[in-house]
Amino acid sequence: MSNPLIRWFLVIIIVLTSLWFVKDVPIREDALDLLPGEQMRADLSLLREIGLVDRIFLSLEITAEGSQEGLRSSARNIGSSLQESSLFSQVVYQLPQGFEGALADIFYPALPSLFGPDDLEWLQDRITEEGIRQVMQENFALLNSPAGLAVKQQIIRDPLGLLPHFLGRLQELRGELAVSVQNGFFVSQDGKHCLLWAESATSLTDSQHAKRVDGFIREILDEKLAPGITARIIGPLPHTVVNAQTVEKDLKRLLPLAFIALLLLLLTTLKKLRAVFVVAIPFFAAPLAVLVVAHVFGAISIMALGFGIVLLGISVDFAVHIYLAQTRGESNAQDRLHSLRQPIGMASATTLGVFAVLLFSSVPSHRQMALLALIGVGLAVLFSWFLVPIIAGNNQSALSKKNMKPWSLEIPKRYAWCSVALWAVLVVGGALAWPELHFSGDLRAMDVSSAQIKEDEEVFRQVWRQGDDQAFIIARGETLQDALDKNDGVYHYLKREKIHSFQSLAGVLPGPAVQQDNRIAWQAFWQKHQDALASRFQRISEEFGFVPGAYAHFFDWLQEESKNLAPNTVLESPLGPLFLSLLQSQQEPGVAKDFQPVYITTLTQYSRQFERVVSQIETELEGVHVVSPVKWRADVENLLQKDIVGLSLAAGILIVLLVSVFFRDVRGVAGSLAPVLAALSAMALFDYVSSRDLNLMHLLMVIMVIGLAVDYGIFAVCAARKVVDRTALLGVSICAASTLSGFGILALAVHPALHAIGLTVLVGIGAAWPTAVFVTPVIAGCPRGNEE
Repeated sequence: MSNPLIRWFLVIIIVLTSLWFVKDVPIREDALDLLPGEQMRADLSLLREIGLVDRIFLSLEITAEGSQEGLRSSARNIGSSLQESSLFSQVVYQLPQGFEGALADIFYPALPSLFGPDDLEWLQDRITEEGIRQVMQENFALLNSPAGLAVKQQIIRDPLGLLPHFLGRLQELRGELAVSVQNGFFVSQDGKHCLLWAESATSLTDSQHAKRVDGFIREILDEKLAPGITARIIGPLPHTVVNAQTVEKDLKRLLPLAFIALLLLLLTTLKKLRAVFVVAIPFFAAPLAVLVVAHVFGAISIMALGFGIVLLGISVDFAVHIYLAQTRGESNAQDRLHSLRQPIGMASATTLGVFAVLLFSSVPSHRQMALLALIGVGLAVLFSWFLVPIIAGNNQSALSKKNMKPWSLEIPKRYAWCSVALWAVLVVGGALAWPELHFSGDLRAMDVSSAQIKEDEEVFRQVWRQGDDQAFIIARGETLQDALDKNDGVYHYLKREKIHSFQSLAGVLPGPAVQQDNRIAWQAFWQKHQDALASRFQRISEEFGFVPGAYAHFFDWLQEESKNLAPNTVLESPLGPLFLSLLQSQQEPGVAKDFQPVYITTLTQYSRQFERVVSQIETELEGVHVVSPVKWRADVENLLQKDIVGLSLAAGILIVLLVSVFFRDVRGVAGSLAPVLAALSAMALFDYVSSRDLNLMHLLMVIMVIGLAVDYGIFAVCAARKVVDRTALLGVSICAASTLSGFGILALAVHPALHAIGLTVLVGIGAAWPTAVFVTPVIAGCPRGNEE
């Protein structure tokens, strides 16, 4: 295809066709794509499915000018407004008026099925001579209080206080949260705070949806908050919004700077405006690469799309080398292009090989980026080879020595080995620093947390006494009854292990198996004690002035046959919202659907005591899974360390093999690898000195830096051995400077992930560039410069 028009026509057809189809590519913005390991993604997906990831807490607070009435009206108005919105699947802000009476009607008839062994032990003490006298004193005092008329029927029906005893178990629904119910509202112990919570109908890890939800909530707060009442938003929502806003601000501020710096660099070094267009040619490969990735993975992650396109920028290096060889080379145009085949083929192979290694990363978005870069770089090299010579023109002139000297970067020969010595010191330092680096599995390290978010979360912890590291014990059942039975297993397991501070619905709504056992034990208990109790009760009650037979209704009730408490009776009760915050099911009450599992969650604080339990509970209880941020961090650290060490080692071995095949001599191989060793050593030393932990972003950028650095080394060796014109060293310098201006400027970013990327590239390429120019030619056996 020697005809330039045919080349342009084919490339344009490919680009336009790809652009036509790429507009329909599904783009996914999902935090799951950033998590390493299948189990971690499955855990987060499970937490999302049961509603724990997308939960938002609103903590209302009375200031100096506020009032209790203002607090309650604010909670009521805000809660009802959120409830009316389609943005939320569930909103809890107030229990309905008269909920206490409704609870009595629901739970009292089912007490025989709800009283467990511990309750019967309490009841055993209650029915002794001394216990009954205590009961009568309590009842007598209550009847003679202002509330006497209201509670008279309750005392006659339940003289032993069985129902109040059972309802005390509702405390387990709130776990360690320091919350009490006043007039149906969830109020703090000091009475100055009120708690609401809602579950988003769509994932809050989607920044666009999170912004809509955040905007709606803040609009409601502006309208519905009473004077003297403030609100704090707690949960993943403020983090997602602040992260998205920070990234947008960083990119809006830094991308123009990077573009201006790159434009000035190219115009200054390449001299002609058409050279800027040369740099754009490799990006023609992006649409087709995106199409292939979306086809392979079903969709493309927005992170993979963004960073994958940026990674395509690596292939700009090839276009620059071709352009320089065609416009500034010392031989004729045909010979210049022919001489580039070997170094470009070698550099392309090593770059593609490095990204092929990234396909084995445990992070899905990394695998997408790798495939995008593989396809994109391969196509970009072809496009550059076809089109750049056309743009460069048929320049037959050779550069004079005067024109070459400023870019040959010559140093006196007697000083050449000093650069090698400095490089060796750097490599030794990096080797010593590498074992001391720490791999952080805390994903919060890549999270922006504003001062306001930190303050809100600290106040929330102090007011509601909720710790940072909660563990979620999830019981899975094919039906609601099955899930309740398995949740009972979790409940009794924690009790047996002396773990008392946890949030569970098992104490109030046990499964059918436990209810059946309870009912049998209840009947046996009363068969043994009822006759003696009736006589004792009659005698002592008359001593306190109660009429004979006052409690006949109670003893008649003991004779009645009871039934299990139906789960849907509770789920449809005033306590339904509280139960549904721990239970996730799309089944219709009473209808079993094997394909629609039910999840019931128990929440507890992650402690050293619980750490022992978590290692056993999953193996001892079938259908139970534990999800814990502490365990997550440990797993991420292990996977991250395995990825960074394993993949970097694999990439290193691969490029050693490739350059060994290319150069076939030790000095050529060593020279081409010298920039790689310098880059890795510099990054290790920098992270060690600055006490920076390695995270997920480091893996991606280390692979990229390895790919760039070995390319610099290959071109430097070829230039030193005169396989190509010495303009290749100018090409290495221009490519390194463009990478530093594009990526390195991200070091000025506020967002931790972008900042880490910028620093990594700045340090790595900053070490690889001078190594390729000054050290590689010396090691390769062809030191440059003149004797002095």
